[in-house]
Amino acid sequence: MFSEISSVLVVRDQDFREKLVSGKHMTVATGEEYKKLITKENMKMGPRPYLSVIGGLFMFIGTSCLMFPLCDVLTIIGLPSAPCILLITVGSFFATVCNISFLLFLVWSCTRIWASLVFLLIAFTGSLLLPSGNPILLCLWVVIAVGGGYAYFFYLPSTYSDPKEVPPYVQNIGDFTVEANPEKIQNAFKEGFEVAKMEAEEKIQEAERAAQAATEKLKAEAEKAKKMAEEAQAKAAAAVPGSNKPEEKK
Repeated sequence: MFSEISSVLVVRDQDFREKLVSGKHMTVATGEEYKKLITKENMKMGPRPYLSVIGGLFMFIGTSCLMFPLCDVLTIIGLPSAPCILLITVGSFFATVCNISFLLFLVWSCTRIWASLVFLLIAFTGSLLLPSGNPILLCLWVVIAVGGGYAYFFYLPSTYSDPKEVPPYVQNIGDFTVEANPEKIQNAFKEGFEVAKMEAEEKIQEAERAAQAATEKLKAEAEKAKKMAEEAQAKAAAAVPGSNKPEEKK
């Protein structure tokens, strides 16, 4: 969830900049700062596919552990016509796919409405077919879901040579390339950690600057209040008759 929400925030910032440029409210930036920003955002999204896959794997394991006690109940009733472990594993896999699709719908619905509806369709149809337990329907659903997802997120965008020609209903959810090379995986996590560290240092510096500015402001206000108090005291002393006369000697 953390990796997907971070990706949503990055994509929203990129969409906002594109809207400003298309509305001629901002010129296309080509300076070093802009290139550095794009590089930083890409590095930040580098570990995202691996974190999402690991999270999905943990969801699958948790769902399997949750459903495993049902084996005893099903064995007593005499319902399973196949090994219970196989039924639980396959059922947990389908349930995990539905849960992940629904979570992706919730996360991406704020910035990629068409793409999120694709995830919602996968989750909804899977939730309808999963209780049936029909292996033919479930296999057909897997083929349609995987094929439809691949066609929407990968094939359709590749058919347009110019990104400006892509219809508004064809939306991406950022780069989700999973590499099998251990070195590339390590570099992705290393770059993501460096970006997180850099952002943390920037936040600390901003907090320090804000604290310093607040301290200087309080100091200036204290000096101003002290000066006003001294002026008020001087005016009060001047208003008392004979307060400025020297005392008579006895």
